[in-house]
Parts: sequence; structure tokens; C-alpha cells
Amino acid sequence: MSGKNKKTFDKPKVASKSTSKSRAVELLGGNLAGVNAFKANAALAFSQFGRESLQDYHDTDQSSEFSNCNSDSIKNSHQSFSRSKSSKKDSKHSTKKFELPPNSPIDDNLANLVKRMAKKDVTTRLKTLNEIDTCLLNHLGTDQNSDKFSNQAHNKDALINCMLMGWPSVFESQIFDIDMRVRISTLRVHNNFIDLVGKKSALVLNQIMGPWLASFFDLNNEVSKISKSIFNSNFGKNTDQKSRVLDFCQSGILEFLISNLIDSNEDSFGDKRYSDPEELKFRYQMIIAESMKTLEYMLESSTPELVSKHLISYKNLLQNESMWSEFLNQKHESSHILTSALSCFSVFMKKVPKLDLDSEVCLKIAKNAVKFALSSKRDFTTQFHIWDPVIYSTMAFPEIWFPEKDSPKNKMIGYLTRYFKSGDANLAPSVSYPSLFLLLNFIPKDVISENLSGLQILDSIWAGAPIDVLSFTSLSNQNNYTMTQKKINEIPKRDQNPKTLLNSRKSVTFFLNSICECSMFIWTLLYKKISAVDDSHNEAFDSLSLHIKSSTESILDLSIKFGSTNKIADSDVEMAIITGLFGKTFQGICIEDDQISFILNLNILPSFQDVIQRHVIFPDLAYSSLHLLSSICNLTEILLESSNLTQFSDKVSEKLKEIEFWALTLSKNNFDALITQINPDSSNSVSSNGFTNTKLILTFIDLFPNMVFPQKVDQLQKNFESQASTENSSVFESESLNLEPISFFYLRWIDFLKIEQSDIYHFSLLLEKVFVKILGFENNVERAQHYTTECL
Repeated sequence: MSGKNKKTFDKPKVASKSTSKSRAVELLGGNLAGVNAFKANAALAFSQFGRESLQDYHDTDQSSEFSNCNSDSIKNSHQSFSRSKSSKKDSKHSTKKFELPPNSPIDDNLANLVKRMAKKDVTTRLKTLNEIDTCLLNHLGTDQNSDKFSNQAHNKDALINCMLMGWPSVFESQIFDIDMRVRISTLRVHNNFIDLVGKKSALVLNQIMGPWLASFFDLNNEVSKISKSIFNSNFGKNTDQKSRVLDFCQSGILEFLISNLIDSNEDSFGDKRYSDPEELKFRYQMIIAESMKTLEYMLESSTPELVSKHLISYKNLLQNESMWSEFLNQKHESSHILTSALSCFSVFMKKVPKLDLDSEVCLKIAKNAVKFALSSKRDFTTQFHIWDPVIYSTMAFPEIWFPEKDSPKNKMIGYLTRYFKSGDANLAPSVSYPSLFLLLNFIPKDVISENLSGLQILDSIWAGAPIDVLSFTSLSNQNNYTMTQKKINEIPKRDQNPKTLLNSRKSVTFFLNSICECSMFIWTLLYKKISAVDDSHNEAFDSLSLHIKSSTESILDLSIKFGSTNKIADSDVEMAIITGLFGKTFQGICIEDDQISFILNLNILPSFQDVIQRHVIFPDLAYSSLHLLSSICNLTEILLESSNLTQFSDKVSEKLKEIEFWALTLSKNNFDALITQINPDSSNSVSSNGFTNTKLILTFIDLFPNMVFPQKVDQLQKNFESQASTENSSVFESESLNLEPISFFYLRWIDFLKIEQSDIYHFSLLLEKVFVKILGFENNVERAQHYTTECL
């Protein structure tokens, strides 16, 4: 777009003159009064170098342009290029522009180049920037190339004066050009400008620093890196130097921000008569987004004392309701503006308690910002940025969540539930789901418990769950939580692209962890309020108990089924369930209130038992079911590892041990029931139900070795040997032997004995004899030894 040459109205080229006076005559159209004015005040030579005039300058006839070059006509000409006349006129804190003393020398060739930067044509401006850069390099002695400037004797003062007068306006214009090449070339010249003028840069630093900081946040990484590098090498060598520079330039930066964020609109940064609408739109979005990031940078970098020195300007920005409404309410189409505004607003809310601002105004702005954020459009990029404003606003002003007076419903809770029902949380599950639990900790507890609003929040999370979760939930509800093999096969096949599968795993994992954490938090909160009522068996109590039972069964049901289909790893499942249900919230209530922790266990543990026993009978669900149960048996160890702690308090440890004992008892009862089905005299392998029970017993052996081997090893050994002998009795080739069940049994037995520090050598001899005798290796002892080695 910007790379193409567009029609421009170029002036006839004029040959360079050797003296400042002769060049001034050319520039001022031969008018001697103008020449004298130029000599008296060199600033007149740059009166047309405003940001807007530079961006959209169109040449006219030289003689007519400069025929009346008195002070009034130049002043009027300058005003005609202003993009916001009223704002400039009414500004109380306008940064004073640099002016040269009368009769100060100016390099005429450089002045002509700076004036040429007003051209619209990109190629012309790139060429001109390169010539300016070459001029500066030659004077600095860093460029030995020959060109039209190399043989000219430059006066250092004249060159510096020219750049001090002309460069600030050129820089502000070109650093926001839509062409990346122009921005990079502008920074290259800017670097040499800072080197050339040295300490004199302080004369114009206040004018330059606003757009300079904004370029730190250019979407192009190269532009951003160059800009930051120039700043750090000159003014950011240490924290103290950086603070002093920002303090010195504070007024100019704030004026720049107020001008862009409050006094401007999309038409302010160019002339619609000569600019392409798309270019104007792009430039506007770039300037506003970078200005928002600059305001964020200033809030992060400035101390409360420094803010107080410029409090009026900060109030004009931060307490401007229309500005935040404009950029947070998505009246525009730019995600760049929205994400920058959300990020800036987050820092504002984080800093607001330390700033001397109007709390009522800030509260109103915060409430509207939360509404805007939770009503954001379905856009992947913005979803990563909406939660910081919501959480920091709630931390600063928790009262925004209270219902409005005379309103039967809490509208703010309505915004939150609609957000999750819409499914937008799944656009950025790694941010949205963990953020909800954090948010619940800052919303006033009375708001969550009033009219069981907390249950509405949980229901909305389920309603907007990831599509994989909804698929399983729908199938489960159709069959009263009984998942048959037929139903599993009916689940729609999903895209197995590795990236898609990975995203699905992450989304489900974050969902499970969030629903567990939030559920336990809200259940505890509601039980606390209900327990304060004398009648503990009221309708609210029964409703909450039913919700706990239903939700717990749904959570466990999902965990088992997703683990069985390998959609997410078992370790992810167990961590999501265990850290969510038995994490900090549960541990806190164990310390605070024995009665509530007892009631929670009374509702949660029976749900565990029902779901596990319902699923363990299905071969495809057995391992996942028992794996979850084995994790509960090691609850303390898993929680300590996840929290990086060495031990819990006595009360917490006692409660966790009770749950572990319950899980171990449930495991033992299930295994004992399975073992009783084994008929030692049966010729049908290990059980009367054949393969199903064999696989289930192997699962118990894998997950509960401490329970299986001390008591049942003799019975299991006899049955596995019998099974192996029967299945391989008619096999003549060793490659066809079915060794998997008995090999797995002996392998786990060996592992158990290693832990118990038994004599592995003697056990290996026993194992070798078993292979020779039972598996028909009488004539192939060497192969028996090979299998023994494999097992060991």
C-alpha cells in the first residue's frame, strides 16, 4: 500500500546554493522581507513542519506560497495544518516548542532535505531520510563515502540548529508512517541525531519523548528493538538515569498522550482529501494502540510522587470516561487497540489505590470496564487480555459486584454467567478458567452466596464447557451416567491432527481443574452461610447437597472417560481432580470448620464410590477408574508434591489420611470381590469370566501391588500359571506363545520384591524354572533364560 508511488505534486528541483542567505532567498521566493525574517528568526523556515502537514503536504507554486512571508501569514499557514485546533488552543499545559535565538545559522542544504520530508511519496521520503542520515554520518566522521555532501564544509552549529528545529516534527510524523521501511529509516536518522546534538538534545527531548516511547510498542519487532536500543544506550543505562529522563519529559509525554487519546479521532492524523481511507485507519489504530501502551509504560515506570506532580494531566487521562468507553467498548474493529487498552487499564486499576484520584469516578469506570471485557467479541487474541482488567478492577473496587438498588437481579453476575455460557472461555482456556477461581476470591462473599448465585456461576461453566466435554456429558445424561461400550463407540470421531488433539487436551484439563476448584470454593462458601441458619435441613441445604452429588459425579465421569480414551493423560486427570477438590480451599476448611469438612466428605466420597463401581466393570474404563482410586489412596503425597510442601498441618493431615483410608478400603473390597470369582479348579484360565477379569486383576496388580502381593500372591501365581499352561499347550512355535499375562504378573512381583529388599537372585532361579516347566521350554532352556532376563 505504502510501497507504491502515489501521485504527488512535486516542486521543480532547485540547485543547492552555497550560502544560507542565497538559499533563504530561494526558499522565500526572492522576497527580501522574508529573507530578513528568516535571518532574524530561523524558526520561520520550519513553520510548515507540523505532523499533519508533513504527512499530507501537497506542493503549490513557490512564488504564491511565500509571496507574503510576514509573521502573521506564516502563523496562519501553520494553523491551517493543525489537526486539532481547539485542543491546541485550549491546552493549559502545552509544551513549549524549541526556538532558535535570532540570527542563528542554519544549514541550508539540510533545511531543504527536512522540508522535502513533507512529501507524500514513500520513495522520496526514504531517499531523503537516507540523504539526511548520510549528511549526519559524514559530519560525525563515521561515513567515508563520497557524495554531494562530502566536499562541503559543514558548520556544526548550523547543522545542529537545523536538526533541533526540524527533526522533532519530522520524527513524530514519520515514526507513525504505515510503511515499516520509513519507520526503520527514521530511527536510524534519530540515532545519529542524538549522537550529533549530544547534551543539546535536552532542548527538544520534551517534544520527542512521547512518540519515541510509543515506538517502543511498534507491532514490528525490528522497529521496537531499534527504538528501545537507542533509548537505553543514551538514557536508560541505569534505573536512576531512566527515571530522571522520564521526570524531565513528563509534561511533554502527557501532552502527547492527551492529544492522541482524547483530542483526536480517525480523521485527525491525515487529510481525507489526499489519503487512502485504509491508510488513515491503519495509522489511527497504530497511534492509538501505541499511545495506550505508552500510558501503561508511564504508569508502571512513574512513582506516585511523580504522578502527583502532574496530577491534573493524569486525571485528564485516567478519569476520562469517554476515552475508556471508546477504546474498551469495541466501537472500532481493531484488536490491536482493544488489547492495548485492556492492558493499560489493568495497570491503571493496579495502581489506582496509590493515586490521588476521584474514587467514585474510578469505580464507575471500573464497573463499565468489567462489563465491556465480559462482553468482548469472539476473538482469540482479545480473550487473553480481558481477565486482568476484570480481576484488578475487582481487587480495587469489589463493590462493583453488588446489585444495583431496586434491581431484582445482579446484573454483574449476569455478565459473568453469560460469558461462560457463550463458550468464549474456550478460546483461551489457559487464561480464562484459572482466572475465574482467582476472581471468585475477590468478589464479596455475600454476592456469591446471595440467592445461591454461586451455583448459577457453576452451571454457566458447565453450559459453556469445551465441545469434547459437552459430547461426553450429553451421552452420559442420556443414559443416567451409565456409559456402555455402545455409547462410547457412538461418540463422534474428532480431528486427530496432533495440534488439535493437544489443544483439546489442554482445554479439557483446564476446564476440569477450574470446575473442581470453583465448585469446592462455592460449596464451602454456601455451606458456611447455610450453617449459620438454625434449620440445617432447609431447602437451600438440600439443593446444595443435590448439586454437589450431581457435579461430583459429572466431574469423575468425565475424568474416567477422557482418561480411558487417551484424550488426556491420567496424570493430568488426577492432578485436575485432586488439586481442585482437595486443594487449598478444602485444606482451609479442614482447619477452620470440622463440621463443614465432614458434610463435604459426606456428599463427595459416596459420589466417588458410585462412579468408580459403575465404571470399573467395563474393560475400557476399568484402568482409568482404578487409576483415579489409586491416586486418592496416595492423596497426601500427590498434594504435597503439587504444592512443593514438606508436610501439612496436623488437622489437614488427619483429614487426608481419613480419605486415603476410605479409598484403600474401597479398593480392597473391590479386589476381594473380584478374587472370589476365581475358581482354582476351573480349566477356563484365571476366572470364569475369562479375559475381562484377567485384565481387571492385572490392573489391580499394576496399581495396588502393596495390597495384592502380601495376601493373594499364592492364589494369583497358581491361576496365572494354569492359564499360561492351558493357553500354550498346543503351541509349537515359541513366537506364538502368549506370555503377556504371566510375564506381567512376575514382573510386578519382582518390582514389589525389590522394594521389599528380597533376594532377587533366588527369585530369578525360581522364575526360570517356571518358564521351563510351565511354558513348555524343556528343550529350550536358553530361550527360557532369555525370557527370564526380559522379565528382570
